[in-house]
Amino acid sequence: NKNNFPLFQYTKIPKTFSIQRPISTPSVNSILVSKDSLLKSIYQILPSKMVICLSIERFFNYIYPFAPYLDNQMFINDIERILNINYQKDRLLNENVNINDFKITDKNDLAIIGSLLTVIKLSSLTLYSNNGAPILNPSNDECSLINITLSDKIIDYAQLCLDEFCLFKRCSLPVLQCAILLREYQKRNGCDAFADGDSQTYTSLLIQMA
Repeated sequence: NKNNFPLFQYTKIPKTFSIQRPISTPSVNSILVSKDSLLKSIYQILPSKMVICLSIERFFNYIYPFAPYLDNQMFINDIERILNINYQKDRLLNENVNINDFKITDKNDLAIIGSLLTVIKLSSLTLYSNNGAPILNPSNDECSLINITLSDKIIDYAQLCLDEFCLFKRCSLPVLQCAILLREYQKRNGCDAFADGDSQTYTSLLIQMA
C-alpha cells in the first residue's frame, strides 16, 4: 500500500519492476520525466558486472574506513538482489559481461541504486593520484578498473535517484546513506553533485533527516 510510504514520492510503478537492456542507447542529456526513464537511463550507464563487483570491493577496502556509512554484507545482498548478480563469481568475469536486467521491488531500491552509482564513482577516484596520474604498480584488478571509462553523468543520476525522495522529514536508512555518500563525494570533488554555496545547507539537511 503506497500510503504506508509517505516519505516516498511514488508514481505508478509495478510492485516488481524489471528492465531489459534495449538495443538503442538513450541520450544521457535528455530530460528525465519519469521514474521509468530514469531507471532505463541508469541501466545504460551501468558498467559491467566485473567492474561493479570490483568497485564495491575497492570501496570497502579504501573508502569505507574513512566513510563507514554502508554495511558491507547488507549492501552486497541488496545489489545482488536488484542487479541479479553474484558478487563472488561475477567479479571474476570478463569485463564485457553486462547486467542483463535489474528489478525494483522495494521503495528504497532507488536509493540503493543511487548509493551504488556513488560507490562506483568514489572507487574510481582511488585509482588516481592527486595530480591525476594513475596509481603506480597497479594490480590486475586495478588495471581493469583504470581502463574502464565511466559515464560522466553517473553522479547526476545518483542525485536524480535521491531526488525521488522527500528529504525534509526523517527518511529510511538507504535514503540517508545515499545522501551521505553524495555528500562525501562532494567533499572530495567539490563541483559535480552540488552548486556553490549548497554544501552547508545540505549538511544541515542531513542532520535533520537523521
